[in-house]
Amino acid sequence: ERTATEYDLRNLERQGSHPTQTPVLPGDVVFIPEGVNLVYVLGAVGRPGIQPLSDSMTMLQLLAAVNGFNETAGRLKQVVLIREVNDTETEVQLINVKSMLRYGGDILMQPGDVLLTLGAGSIGAVAANLSDILVQLQAGGNT
Repeated sequence: ERTATEYDLRNLERQGSHPTQTPVLPGDVVFIPEGVNLVYVLGAVGRPGIQPLSDSMTMLQLLAAVNGFNETAGRLKQVVLIREVNDTETEVQLINVKSMLRYGGDILMQPGDVLLTLGAGSIGAVAANLSDILVQLQAGGNT
C-alpha cells in the first residue's frame, strides 16, 4: 500500500520537531516541486529575476536582496505587487515604498508574489497592459 504525505518545509530554523526528523527509507520517493517558495522581481531594480523567498521576508528585504532600485529609473512611489488570492482571483496593489521608508511599515511577501518596479512614465503602460501581464503570470505560475 502506497501513501503520500505532504510536509511543509518552511520554518526549519525554528526550534521543535519538524519534517526533517522523518526517516526516508529505501524505496521511498521524495518529490520536491519547483517554484514553491519563489517571488518574482521585475523592472527597475539592480538584479531583476526570480528570488528565493525566505521565512518572514518583507518587501523591503526583498528589494535589498535584488540590490535596490535602479537609481535612474526606479520609482519608489509606484511599485506594483501582484498576488494570487486563489485559483480565480489575483490582487494588484500599487505600493508607495517611499512612504514605507519614511514612516515605517512593510509588507510580508508570499510565495508566488510578483513585484514590479516601475520606471519613469511607465505606470500608464503597465495599466494599459495589465490584463495581458496577469494572463502570462497565471499561465507561468503553474510550472
